[in-house]
Amino acid sequence: MDTLAKLKTEPVDKIFKDCVVPRSKYQYADMSVPGITSAGLVFFDFLTIEGYREVVTNFVNQLPRSFSRDQGDSFNNTNKNHRGSVWCRDEAYREKLVQLAIGLGLIEIIEPRELWAYLPRQRPNIRIVQK
Repeated sequence: MDTLAKLKTEPVDKIFKDCVVPRSKYQYADMSVPGITSAGLVFFDFLTIEGYREVVTNFVNQLPRSFSRDQGDSFNNTNKNHRGSVWCRDEAYREKLVQLAIGLGLIEIIEPRELWAYLPRQRPNIRIVQK
């Protein structure tokens, strides 16, 4: 996959489906990542997700710059790229991107889940991890 690919729903979905471990094999999963729009967990295969690090990093770097600040930004604002254009209106694809990035240590959720109920649309603030 092109590591400089433009942020779009199709490659995010393909990568996610390739990395996620099916429910029947959860016991073999290497890592779990919390849901954003649901309370469940998603399980990933470490070696598979690691193989997509460059592509996912490229996608994360196309999010608005506000996610790079210490206070981060709302998950609700992941629908736009750094140029302000909408890349995705569907929360499910945006959640997949964020979950992949969390699994790779590229993004972190700022608030504990208990506080999400008090945030806009009950979605957390997230930030890009500065390395």
